[in-house]
Amino acid sequence: MRLVLSPSAAGLAGRQSVRRRPLRILLVDDHTLLRSGLKALLSVEFQGAAFGEAADGPEVILRQPAHKFTFIVSNRDGQHY
Repeated sequence: MRLVLSPSAAGLAGRQSVRRRPLRILLVDDHTLLRSGLKALLSVEFQGAAFGEAADGPEVILRQPAHKFTFIVSNRDGQHY
């Protein structure tokens, strides 16, 4: 799997006048090791981003309204989503 998220891919390149809020990324997977690895990789690309973690769908529902994440990264075949 290859994940590419960049300001240019999102159409944000060259927009200096736009005030950017810090990214808030929620990582959802039932494997703690995978969430930790993804967080390590993404934190290099998106320095200053705030990360949240959830193990399953019900945990996402509890976290999303409180934190208003910019992105939610999840696997498609989770058993409890």
